[in-house]
Amino acid sequence: MDATYYSPPAERTARLWAERTPPGFTFNVKAFSLLTGHPTRVSALYKDLRPETDKRNVYPEASGTSTAGQLPKASSTPTPRRASVPHPRTTR
Repeated sequence: MDATYYSPPAERTARLWAERTPPGFTFNVKAFSLLTGHPTRVSALYKDLRPETDKRNVYPEASGTSTAGQLPKASSTPTPRRASVPHPRTTR
């Protein structure tokens, strides 16, 4: 599921994904860009978490904070990671 890299899904969207998939289905979720240290579109962040900036993207910097002064520096050159998440109906 690549969509999760570009922005976190709305709660309703995630609920519908779970409701519309068969038991036993496994989602492979790509980590949100903010979690991997990649440039992140400010507009992809939830409104209450958006830094005050005129920048379109927030980038990690060597100083340990982003250009917006709000995001942590990535510890190394990140690569997108995927996690397998079992379908909720199979774990009950």
